[in-house]
Amino acid sequence: MQSGVTGINAIRMYNPIKQSLDHDPEGKFIRRYVPELAGISNQWIHEPWRMETPPHDYPPPIVDHDVATAFARTEITKRWRSDGFREVSQQTAQKLGSRNRQPKRKKPAPKSKQIEFDL
Repeated sequence: MQSGVTGINAIRMYNPIKQSLDHDPEGKFIRRYVPELAGISNQWIHEPWRMETPPHDYPPPIVDHDVATAFARTEITKRWRSDGFREVSQQTAQKLGSRNRQPKRKKPAPKSKQIEFDL
């Protein structure tokens, strides 16, 4: 489903900035693995390229986020509309989709070996 081949749900495109804000609002991960940003305030840690004056050793963005997002959506939509996609998608969903799997049968509980007295 996450890869978009089941045809069940909408296209899933996770925004790394949103995920970073949601799961690491203080930017601890970024500060650890991108040392040139260690001294950046929480306000800019997730999007340092938006600062009026970015850190001197921070490289400029190599991808325009808006252009890349539009391109990705267009390409995904093309594939969804391509010949044979629906059939392959249905086969994948049938084979791997959790909604189609038979529920596991529970094994009957073993009979108790404890003696019971009905008084």
